[in-house]
Amino acid sequence: MVRFRLGRDELRERRLAKEPPPPKRGDYSMRGLADPACYNPPMPADEVIRHLQLTHFLRGLSDDRLRQLADELELQQYEPGQMLQARGESVGGLRLLLSGRVEVLTQDRDGSLQVLTEDESGAALGAYELLRATTASAAIRAQEPTTVLFWPKRSLFRFLESHPTALASLQLSAESQALARQLRFGWLGDQEAIFAMGRRHPAQLVFRLTLPFVMFFVGIGLLWWGNLAGWYAWAGALAVVAALLYGLWQWIDWRNDYFVVTDQRVVWLEKVVAIYDSRLEAPLHQVLAASITTDVMGRWLGYGDVTVKTYTGQIRLPHIARPKAVAAVVEERWRRLQLNSRQEDRADKTAAVRQLLVGEQAVQAESKAVPAGLTETAGEERQEPEVGLNHWNFELRFEERGVITYRKHWAVLLGMLALPSFVLLLLVGLIGGNLGGLLHWFDLPATLLLGGLGLLLAGSWWAYQFADWANDIYQVSPTHILDVYRRPLGRELRRAAPLENILSTEVDRRGLIGLLLDFGDVRVNVGAEQLDFEGVFHPGDVQQDIARAQEAFMAGQRAAREKQQRDEMVEWLGAYHEEIASRKPTAQDDQELDVYP
Repeated sequence: MVRFRLGRDELRERRLAKEPPPPKRGDYSMRGLADPACYNPPMPADEVIRHLQLTHFLRGLSDDRLRQLADELELQQYEPGQMLQARGESVGGLRLLLSGRVEVLTQDRDGSLQVLTEDESGAALGAYELLRATTASAAIRAQEPTTVLFWPKRSLFRFLESHPTALASLQLSAESQALARQLRFGWLGDQEAIFAMGRRHPAQLVFRLTLPFVMFFVGIGLLWWGNLAGWYAWAGALAVVAALLYGLWQWIDWRNDYFVVTDQRVVWLEKVVAIYDSRLEAPLHQVLAASITTDVMGRWLGYGDVTVKTYTGQIRLPHIARPKAVAAVVEERWRRLQLNSRQEDRADKTAAVRQLLVGEQAVQAESKAVPAGLTETAGEERQEPEVGLNHWNFELRFEERGVITYRKHWAVLLGMLALPSFVLLLLVGLIGGNLGGLLHWFDLPATLLLGGLGLLLAGSWWAYQFADWANDIYQVSPTHILDVYRRPLGRELRRAAPLENILSTEVDRRGLIGLLLDFGDVRVNVGAEQLDFEGVFHPGDVQQDIARAQEAFMAGQRAAREKQQRDEMVEWLGAYHEEIASRKPTAQDDQELDVYP
């Protein structure tokens, strides 16, 4: 139940104008007070309570307590293009996004607006500004019809004072908003919203800096002992420099590790400078549970491990701050995903029934259409055997008939061609030296014969290595992922896995060369097996291609199943109406009808 407070002047004007009294609690027909452009749509109180139950920082509150909180909230709705918040204005309260989608905007130097991030249902807008007592650092604009619950600042702070757990969860949202506006990950989808993100707890940085601190003070001691001269002084200076560099490296390494929870997946980013770069993720629809593990030190300092379990494995978010709040966000996003899926299914069924009963041929199902390239029989493999093979070029990624094909990086090709190329250059040099008179090993006919034969063999070896590289490919089709290994003039090995069986993916970049040239491995976990896309260029993009193909495939399957269910339901209803229409009224039916006026 949401209550709106009216001033005395407005109430007096209502009486003078003989208007009806303000609506009672639970009647959401009044306009919102935070923005004159917003208004209140009708919304049942139970639906508001259900949204509050899903909100992660209100987790654990009873329904009665949530109803009491709802009395202090204001229900508002905005049309596409309307501003919920202007940049630089004072934030008067927290906005809980119930439905719709908003974009967070900043202003460039030329005055144009640029989209920083996007948020959807479940976001707590204005948390950062409220907790930091600052004005709005960015504007918020509705992208589509948007409904929010406005929580006035004074009431919110009273609640947070008596609920420290809710305060910790809201602080997580505030810090996540700040980081999401600073960092722009290239692997995020166009409309993917971040709801929680952060680094390892600062205590982990302190632990990592223990050894550099010891090295630093040992170096200072050696400098003092050697009076800034001699062997002790040189060792001390070396220790001080090594401690500073090692400490800087540890600080950078700590800052490069992130956990991210979006509206689509849970991600753990881990990067070791100049050595290792990986991204481990799992889609939300694969999540089974989120558990928390802490030790004595973690409970004292407020950090722990969050383990997100999937069907075949788990993703561990180690040593993160506020682990309970992070686990609550994961659970909230999973529950909202399930709720949205049920709502879309219900809307589709309603549209099908309306089309049958009312005869509206123009009524379309509100669910997402089957993506291009997918049919209702999406489970069948449609790829032709030769797609992606026998392409004699240096392309590392290309598409053909809806199939994306990847090859190993040029660095792998150069490694394979190094020895044949060296032999070719050596033979050319020997033949040229012999023909030019610098070498006198063979006469001209023998030089031409042996040299030509050697060039033919070395050239064939070079071409064989290139063909081996060109036909060793990895593919993402609309229904499968494939690892194709073909030996020139030899056997071909194909390993395939359906997209629906993919449980998680991981990206690895190992070594300085892999980081500099941006190539590495993509590991795809499929049940008890694993498919490796080895040495591919831009492995993060390859991972995204797999994720998008899987989402499109699953969406196609869901659409096909839902359509089949709707068709069956419509067929049953049609048979029912035909049976009713075919029956003739009897005398007993007439008597029963006469009972009612």
